[in-house]
Amino acid sequence: MLPTLVRTVDEHRRQAAERLHAAQAATPGSQFTTAGQTWCRSVTKNPATKVWADDPDTSLRRDLTMEEHKAFWAWAIVQTLRHIGIRVEELTELSHHSLVQHRLPGTGELIPLLHIAPHYHLPRPEL
Repeated sequence: MLPTLVRTVDEHRRQAAERLHAAQAATPGSQFTTAGQTWCRSVTKNPATKVWADDPDTSLRRDLTMEEHKAFWAWAIVQTLRHIGIRVEELTELSHHSLVQHRLPGTGELIPLLHIAPHYHLPRPEL
């Protein structure tokens, strides 16, 4: 199942990014086509904040900025879990503070390291 999951989140990420970039290149109110689907860039009060698009067939409006954001982070989560082998609990505790630097004594080369703090669970009370 893992190869299917990896392929699916990667394809979803690429399509969401392609849709967002195509919409950003279009002027508000104009149509654009991506992945064989035609959209209409929504006219909004503040077009610099988010990019919205309407499906001309269904008239449904979609927030392409948020879709691309969520697709990227879904892909990033799957990649992190599969390549690093950490648990979901550890993943949720990662932040920019988790990245530390180590300088090799022999060459002086700077190596980035991911520091994962141990996660301790308190025993669950008996019910």
